[in-house]
Amino acid sequence: MSAFTTTIASLATLALAGHATAVGVWATPHDSYSSSVGVLGCKIDTNRVAYWPGAIDCDRICIKLTYEGRSLHLLRIDQSGGAYDISYDAWNYLQTGESATTNPIAGGTVPMDYEEVDASECADLIHTEGSKLPLSASNSMNFLASCLAQPDSYVAKNHVLFNICDPICSLGHDEECSLDLAVSNQPSCPHTLGLTDKLLTAPVFNVMYQNGKTVVAGTGEVTTPRVKSPAPAPAPAPAPAPASAPQAPPVVVAQPSASAGIFKEQNEQHHPTSTVAAQQHQQTPPSTWAAAPTTTTTPGWTTLPIPTSSTLAAPVFSAAPSASSPGNATVPIAGKPSAGGPSNTLGGGGSAPAAPSGSRPAAIVAGRHTNG
Repeated sequence: MSAFTTTIASLATLALAGHATAVGVWATPHDSYSSSVGVLGCKIDTNRVAYWPGAIDCDRICIKLTYEGRSLHLLRIDQSGGAYDISYDAWNYLQTGESATTNPIAGGTVPMDYEEVDASECADLIHTEGSKLPLSASNSMNFLASCLAQPDSYVAKNHVLFNICDPICSLGHDEECSLDLAVSNQPSCPHTLGLTDKLLTAPVFNVMYQNGKTVVAGTGEVTTPRVKSPAPAPAPAPAPAPASAPQAPPVVVAQPSASAGIFKEQNEQHHPTSTVAAQQHQQTPPSTWAAAPTTTTTPGWTTLPIPTSSTLAAPVFSAAPSASSPGNATVPIAGKPSAGGPSNTLGGGGSAPAAPSGSRPAAIVAGRHTNG
């Protein structure tokens, strides 16, 4: 019978323990920071604190509070007389999704669910190196001694002492202290332990209930809000423009026209006037046939009428002496000699007769005339 009773008692304990992980409470707002174990408010986020009934534990100092799908982690570092108080800004945020400094609301108890979680989940709420719990070297020793008696507890392994006398950091010196229990049960600090000099370099701020104003805890002076707002999401970087492939310059190739035209002979003394012309000039023999306007006459050029056949090929021949050189080259032209003489002289002022109808154009190669 005793074994049966023991088993029932064990099951009941497990059931209660399981239920304790998610408990409903009536949360109320608390707008003035305090800590019954001497946790320094200037070293933590005082807008994320739970003021819960019961003694402060050396391990269970972090809770998770949830309301309608919105959750926050809170440091449980103060003992209340029975109410489940939380920082006003946290109470405001859980209901509205906004800080009390930007959209303050008023009210009383609100049903919320809480669960105790590992202390490391509140590490981002502690602003010391290594997220160690900051304690007052002069007023936290009783709590610390109880935790040091549990060497594996979270506080025993994760604490740091400062020579500051009060939780709102208005008295003392903002300096770290060391504790060597083999030498003394009192911490050692750069300045005398527990000096109540006025401290102005590490104020604690409270967000006031209902109006959302931020005040200095030690003086009540209104100041600018110290609650962090969520950072806006960064705008996506613009996609880089695709690199365009370099475009090769267009190559223009002269084609004979079906209509009658006038061509002029260009001798080797003619200099091209563009890059493309220079390339074509270097890739072709020194004398070519090129299209020319019919309204101008350039000294040194002989104007020749061309048949309208679209199959006409531009003749190519070797360089001829310039017009200024003695002894112009005589090139025979297809057909009968003109009335002016037996031949036509390129570079002179005369004009050559048109080729007979029906005959193929003559090819002029290296100063010779072929009618093949």
